[in-house]
Amino acid sequence: MNRGYFQKFQIKDVVFLAIMSAVALATCAVMPLVISLQLLIFGISQLVTALQIGVFFAIGLYKVRKPGSLLLMALMMGLIQLMMSPPMFLSSVLNGVLIELIVLLLFGGYEKDSAVFCAAMLHTPLSLPFNYLYNRLIKGADSPLAAVADRAPLAAVGMTLAVVAVSALGALIGIKIARELKKIGSAEEMSEKLYVKHPLFPMAGIAVSVFTFAFGLAMAKSPSVFFFLGGIWLLLALFGYLRPCLAVLPAVALLCGIFCALTYAISRDAAQTSAAAARMLALCVAAIPGLGLAPVCLVRAFSCMHLPRVLTLAMLITFTFFPLLRAEVRQTREAMRTRGAGGLLNPAILYRAFLIPLMVRLVNLSDTLALSVETRGFTTEAAPYTVYRPVYLQAKDGAFAALSALCAMGAVLL
Repeated sequence: MNRGYFQKFQIKDVVFLAIMSAVALATCAVMPLVISLQLLIFGISQLVTALQIGVFFAIGLYKVRKPGSLLLMALMMGLIQLMMSPPMFLSSVLNGVLIELIVLLLFGGYEKDSAVFCAAMLHTPLSLPFNYLYNRLIKGADSPLAAVADRAPLAAVGMTLAVVAVSALGALIGIKIARELKKIGSAEEMSEKLYVKHPLFPMAGIAVSVFTFAFGLAMAKSPSVFFFLGGIWLLLALFGYLRPCLAVLPAVALLCGIFCALTYAISRDAAQTSAAAARMLALCVAAIPGLGLAPVCLVRAFSCMHLPRVLTLAMLITFTFFPLLRAEVRQTREAMRTRGAGGLLNPAILYRAFLIPLMVRLVNLSDTLALSVETRGFTTEAAPYTVYRPVYLQAKDGAFAALSALCAMGAVLL
């Protein structure tokens, strides 16, 4: 092991890794388009996200070559995924721990590009055996996701190899982009319309999201699940989340329409089509507390709970970066049109005229954010601090939990 293997993360390291995690998560938004196919094709979700995660994890590791970097990115992604699906959180974090151990044993750190490639390449493929074992051990022999692999083991192996290949391609592209950024060097409006003025306690909101999604999936085959999801939607609207509740309706209509059409076209079964609609509806309703939660409120709650400052900063950057990313993508596209660079369907133009300028902007933005945070006295050291407007549990959080439990009981008894 190299001397001084364990190194402290600086603020700029945490900011950059948080940005790469946010970008990777944003580009994985294509996964809901293939969720209904998971019961037919093993590993289809991993196949459509392996390239993006490989690219941005490799860029993050190439710049921040410190032990724990991949685990930190996996944890940032996992905390966002926790609001949608707890198994995704567990998979992300456990894979991060395992990969850190592999890199330590094989390479002794991230100094070599081969270590960066190995770590970025392994993250997505390792989720396949985890998901299989989780569904087999936790849900038992009746698990439909595990049954897909059992029915066609050769196809499952083929899909696993395909995920490995795509993930490796993503890691190679990420390293190439990072080298380009190193040559170039780094030179130097978030919308609040959906934020709730008096939201639930952040941890209670996360618990509501997890419970809603998990219960919705468990009851997806029962018609009473729509009573439960409708009740939770109405409760959120009454508790001040009216704007986020209305904002998800177009997404509900679009996603349910797409997945119901695909499911019915494949199965010709009305019951499975109804279950697919219930799963999409559960996902959208579970997202409402997160849409209405201002990042600063979550950070204040973390600070009141005395969680590590690195985690607090990482979550703040991750949550607030998505609108910034959208603005940067729009500006890069406008610059391409101004220069007459052509369309993104050409791989050479996509790489040289879009990806490289966008990554340069993101690197510069991470440095600016790090400087901004440091000038405001934020430190990752164990230093005393005060919290402006502390956030604590309130009576309305208990009332919401009780009413949610009544909705669940009503759905079970119906």
